[in-house]
Amino acid sequence: MLLRIFRTNSVYNFILVPVTGMLLLLGSLLTPDTFPPNDCLVCAPLFMPLFNAGISPTVAVIINFALIMVICFQLLSINSRFNFIRERTFLPAYLFMFAALALPGLHVIQPVTFSAIFLLQAIKRLFDAYDARKAHSHAFDAGLLTGIAGLFYLPVSLLVLLVPISLTTVKARNNWREFVNPFAGLLLAWGLTISYYYVFQNTAQLWDILANVFQKRETTILQQWPVQAFFIYLVLITLVSSFFILTQYDEKKISSRRYFKILFFYFISSLILLTFPVVSYEIVVILTLPLSFLITNYLTFMRRRFWAELFFVILIVISVTIQFFIK
Repeated sequence: MLLRIFRTNSVYNFILVPVTGMLLLLGSLLTPDTFPPNDCLVCAPLFMPLFNAGISPTVAVIINFALIMVICFQLLSINSRFNFIRERTFLPAYLFMFAALALPGLHVIQPVTFSAIFLLQAIKRLFDAYDARKAHSHAFDAGLLTGIAGLFYLPVSLLVLLVPISLTTVKARNNWREFVNPFAGLLLAWGLTISYYYVFQNTAQLWDILANVFQKRETTILQQWPVQAFFIYLVLITLVSSFFILTQYDEKKISSRRYFKILFFYFISSLILLTFPVVSYEIVVILTLPLSFLITNYLTFMRRRFWAELFFVILIVISVTIQFFIK
């Protein structure tokens, strides 16, 4: 029943999506914590102005709500435009919210949320390359957008390596420009940022920010059993959804196969980012971007509706109740 309500492509979901997001953030709005979060280690040149702005925790939650809504409707736009799930549904937006807002530490704005917005735009440009005769501009744009995403959340910069890999997936023929342009876009983003810090004589601050990427984050939250149960469940439903898509892979259109391959590349590469000392639980925001489409595909086309409904209800229950148990 719940799955059918959230899945349908009905007008009421344009209201229900923000209402659901606000309800998930309600506890933090009523009893705001601190901003910036105590465990937030900034290694993001573009986030520093907001980090030092002195905004209140309540405002930080409201801004985060707005950013989450932007991501949700980006996900819906991508699915609607490229139709690789073969059904217009609001499910990706809900799945993203229930995963990304499950942990209270992600209720206030963090660099990774800004990064996710630009990373989604980079993925969208890669999908656009499928119908393009030449992908020179797509490669550059994806590299530039990934560079901006990395300026908000530094480890994401490494995902620029996926741009030429993804282009070889969506297009049979590529030339050297598709392999060079992504890095030109990345360098442009970084060059402008370094120039800004240089002009305003803040280069020392920039190097201090970049040095934070090698510092170990506080990870005690990952040792709490509710958080561990949450991530174990995400792993379980990811494995089930992955196995399911393999069983229907030959039935999908060629374009859909290639889009899902790209999403798979981004998911695996995001897991590799966990090797960075500065990366902690907030990486779930990046991981959930490809996962929201993968799990949507499973919940939409699974024939045994009981199991699909059960998986979805359990995710909602965990997402809501975990906030009452994390210290």
